[in-house]
Amino acid sequence: MALARALGDKLRLAYALAVLGLAARLQGNLAAARAHGLESVTLFRQAADQWGLAFALFCLGLSCSQRGDHAQARSLYEESITIYRELGDTWGIAMPLYGLGWVAYLQGDYAHARLRIEESLAMLRDVGNTRSVAVWLNVLADVVRHQGDIQRATALYSESLVLYRELGSSHGIAGTLHNLGSVAQIQGDMQRATALYSESMVLYQGLENKIGVVRCLVGLAGIAGGQGTLALAARLLLEKPHARRRAVGGTVRVGPLPLDKRSGCPYNGSLLGRWSTYF
Repeated sequence: MALARALGDKLRLAYALAVLGLAARLQGNLAAARAHGLESVTLFRQAADQWGLAFALFCLGLSCSQRGDHAQARSLYEESITIYRELGDTWGIAMPLYGLGWVAYLQGDYAHARLRIEESLAMLRDVGNTRSVAVWLNVLADVVRHQGDIQRATALYSESLVLYRELGSSHGIAGTLHNLGSVAQIQGDMQRATALYSESMVLYQGLENKIGVVRCLVGLAGIAGGQGTLALAARLLLEKPHARRRAVGGTVRVGPLPLDKRSGCPYNGSLLGRWSTYF
C-alpha cells in the first residue's frame, strides 16, 4: 500500500484499502475498517471505476452494519446493487442483497430479511457457487426460525448440511449439525438433538474450536435439565470451566438458559452473526 501511495497508483491503492478494511472488520477494528473503506470509495469515485466502486461500497456497508449504523449500511448496499445491476454482475448483486437482508434481520424485520436473502440465494444458485449457497441456506434458516417456521428451518439446515458434506467443510458441517440439534430440541425430539449436538461437538473438538464445543455443551445441558437430570446438566456446564473461560476470554457466569418463546425449550441463538464473518 505504501508503494502504491508513493507511485500515485490510485486504483491499486483503492483495492488495497478495500481489502484492508475487510481484514480490519474481521479483527474487530471497526474504526480502521471505516477509515480504509471511506478512502477506498473516494478513490474509486475519482477514478470512475465502477467495478471497484461497487465492491468498495459493499465492503464499507459490512463495517457500517457491524458498527450498528444500519441506515448508512443500507444506503451503501443499495448503491452497490445499483452499480452491479448496471454492470450485469449477478454474483456482485447477490452480495449487497445479502447485506440488506442482514440489516433487516438485525432490526427485527424478518419478512424483509427473508425476501432479500431468498433473492440473493437464488442468484448464487444460478452462478453455481456451492459454498456460498451452503452459507446462505443457514442464514435463511435462522431467519425463518425467528418467524416460527421450524419445519422450514430444519429443511434449509438439512440442505446446507448436504452441501457442506459434499464440500468436505468440517467447520460448516459442525455448525449446521449444531443448528439441526437446536431445532430438534425446540421440536421436543431430544434423542435426535442429543445425537446432533454430540456429533457436532466431536467435530468441534477435532477443529480445536472451543466456542463450538461450549455451544454444544450448553445444548446438551439444556436437554439434561429439561429431562430432570439436573446433576448431569450442572456437570456439563461446570465440569470444564477452563475451556469455557478460554473460549469466551474471561470469567464464566452460568445463568439460566434463554428460552424459545414458542416452545419453552432452551434456545441457543442464531448463527447469523457468525456467518456474517464469511466475507
